[in-house]
Amino acid sequence: MKIRVVNKSDFKDIYNLVKESFKTAQVSDGNEQDFVLELRKRVSYIPSLEFVAEEQGKLIGHIMFTKQAVDLEKGKLKALLIAPLCVDLAYRNQGLAVN
Repeated sequence: MKIRVVNKSDFKDIYNLVKESFKTAQVSDGNEQDFVLELRKRVSYIPSLEFVAEEQGKLIGHIMFTKQAVDLEKGKLKALLIAPLCVDLAYRNQGLAVN
């Protein structure tokens, strides 16, 4: 398995991977693939922090980090939002999302 930064040429495959992966998720609104598209349009998007896991040329996982400000009583905390994270059904429960 190889983990690498996303290329623009991956976008269509990522869209399909996210859509299919969330069909069997315990928590899903069915729009996670569109949420990925929306996150990429925002100024908080960090292209160098969007990754895919690949096995023999097939995308089997996806994760992206975006900038997020958290309001606190004493100001704002700069953080990274991890969302969405998905793994192809055939590769779940093998430790991919926790490695």
